[in-house]
Amino acid sequence: MNTVTNIVRRVDAWSEKRYIKWVLLLRVILGIILLVKGFSFIMHTQQLEDVIAVSRFKQGGHWLAMLVAWANLFGGVMIIVGLLTRVAVIIQLPILIGAVFFINAFDNRATSGDAGLSILALVLSVFFLLEGGGPYSMDRYMKRKLL
Repeated sequence: MNTVTNIVRRVDAWSEKRYIKWVLLLRVILGIILLVKGFSFIMHTQQLEDVIAVSRFKQGGHWLAMLVAWANLFGGVMIIVGLLTRVAVIIQLPILIGAVFFINAFDNRATSGDAGLSILALVLSVFFLLEGGGPYSMDRYMKRKLL
């Protein structure tokens, strides 16, 4: 566990030295994408349930659709402000992987724009899983105040 902590600290130190302002913009864009998709899922819950119904997760499709929608909403807000960024991204990863590899691959109603947006969100999520919230985030603010 100590080795993992040392690696995370080294990655954070390296990242902070090389942090560029456009990375903040990318984090906000990722959060907005997730937030908008969350609102879209809430407004079109039945369509999301129909997609889930043809998957292996047929049982509890309504609850899974609500979970995906609310996870996108809260995760989007958390990523925008940089609050527990890595945790929010970890929660988003199964949803995004499902969207890229299962939903877009097998749902003929999905448009190429949806697939591209899913892939972009997945790539940005992996990036921010490694990068973290950066120096302009609530993570960093809380770290300074608490330590």
